[in-house]
Amino acid sequence: MSTDGMSVKVTVRQRSLFPRYIEPQELLLDGMGYGSYESDGFRRDVIRGDTLVAYHRDHIGRGIRVSCYNDEKTYELLLNLPTSSEELEDFFQMTARLAKKAICEVFLNEEPFVPKKFKEMRQKFITYNLKLLHELMGRVLNETPHTMSIGCVFHRLVAGEKEADRMWAGINTDAYRDWMHESQKGRAYFSQARVVHEKENDEHIAMFSLPAQQTVIFPNHMELPVRFYDLSTGLPRYDISRWQVVFLDRSREKVLGTMRFDEFHRRIPKEKTSYFDAADTLIEPFSEEELRLLLEEAGELHA
Repeated sequence: MSTDGMSVKVTVRQRSLFPRYIEPQELLLDGMGYGSYESDGFRRDVIRGDTLVAYHRDHIGRGIRVSCYNDEKTYELLLNLPTSSEELEDFFQMTARLAKKAICEVFLNEEPFVPKKFKEMRQKFITYNLKLLHELMGRVLNETPHTMSIGCVFHRLVAGEKEADRMWAGINTDAYRDWMHESQKGRAYFSQARVVHEKENDEHIAMFSLPAQQTVIFPNHMELPVRFYDLSTGLPRYDISRWQVVFLDRSREKVLGTMRFDEFHRRIPKEKTSYFDAADTLIEPFSEEELRLLLEEAGELHA
């Protein structure tokens, strides 16, 4: 079955001389939320430009991107695969809702498509999606490296052998659905690197935030988000000279101090940590006082 990379995309082009502007929120199903991506992560209930990412609160998965182009005449729905069968069903229903709202042409992965055929195609998509999930989890178990990064609504998840062992076989995507949902349903802060250019020394510093009184998903290793890579070469766009953790107050507006990434991992109390996924640790909330104590012990407390 043809897919656009590992995604399914539906394009709806209005044929009317006076096309109707359809608010992206009109396509949301009962129980769905939406948001947009900003430099520091996903923002709920926010739309940037004419694009939003929709998700179902009962089975948070990879997210359905809804975009409007070409003077409001063209709409696009995009869903990355593999996902849960439930999110695929959301995608089908949102597409049907969009097609009913305008006189339009519908394209499935750039090929003309009749919306009435979505029902008969549904099982083919579900079967292909399950097969793809099995193949990818099988690679995690049998190939090196034994991990796979999966872009989801609120943050990326990384499946390792522990996760793949539960999801590589079976007759449905339930285990995969539950893993994505359980990993995203909380309000944990996902700490990812942002790159700062220090002009005085002409060097780039990767900085990870750790706010007080907030559960944090923190990376186990020094890594840059995908947006900092040159996609043509697969190499980082910056040569990072320092990797630092920035301790913030509860409001995330005041810097309490900084610590080297490796030093932080050595000093963090083990009772504060638990397994999150194959690349990240879940850190229980620190009070500002606890963060200050860590910084004092390392000689890094700001005045």
